[in-house]
Amino acid sequence: MKETEVKPGEFVTIIGAAGGLGHLAIQYAKAMGMIVGAVDVGKEKLDYCKSLGADFTVDALNPDIVREVTDITNGGSHGVLVLATNAKAFDNAVHISRRKGTVVFVGLPPGSFPAPIFEIVLKRISLRGSIVGTRKDMEEALDFAARGLIKASVQLDKLDNINNIFDKLRASQVEGRIVLDICDAGHVGCGGHH
Repeated sequence: MKETEVKPGEFVTIIGAAGGLGHLAIQYAKAMGMIVGAVDVGKEKLDYCKSLGADFTVDALNPDIVREVTDITNGGSHGVLVLATNAKAFDNAVHISRRKGTVVFVGLPPGSFPAPIFEIVLKRISLRGSIVGTRKDMEEALDFAARGLIKASVQLDKLDNINNIFDKLRASQVEGRIVLDICDAGHVGCGGHH
C-alpha cells in the first residue's frame, strides 16, 4: 500500500480486493486515511469489500469499469494496487490511474501484458512491482493489528478438501484466506491442537 504513495484523503483502488491480500489491503488503506475503491468479481465479493470499509466498489466484469472508476474518483485513482492474477486487471489498472498516478503490481499472472505506452507517457503514470516490505513496514502493520484496525478473515478447512479448495480458488469463490488444518486429533505431534 505504501508503494502507491497515496496520501490520506486521496483515492486508492485495489483490484482483487476480496482475496487474501486484498481484504487486508482495504483495511490498511482505511487505517491510513485513504478513500478506498475495491474491484473484484460479483455482488457477494463487492458486498464483502464494503463490509471491510471500501468506500466504493466496481465489478471487474463491468465493461465500463474504466469510466466508472474515473467518474467516481474525479479523474482516476491516485494509486492502484493490483493483487489479481488476471492480465486484464493490469491493463485496467493503467487506465483507471489519474495523471501522475502510481500503479503497483503485486499479483503474478503468467506471461506478460501489453502496456498502453501512449497513456502511460501522456498521464506520466509510474508502474512499480512490489512483493516484500521492510522490517519497519512489518512493525507498522502489526501496530495497526494490535490497535484492532486490521482483522484477517480466515476460513479453516481440512487438508482432505484440498481439491475442492483449489476449485474454489480457481473460480474466485474465496473471500479472505483459507487455512488448512493438517492435524488430526490423534496425529502424533499435533496433540489435538489446531
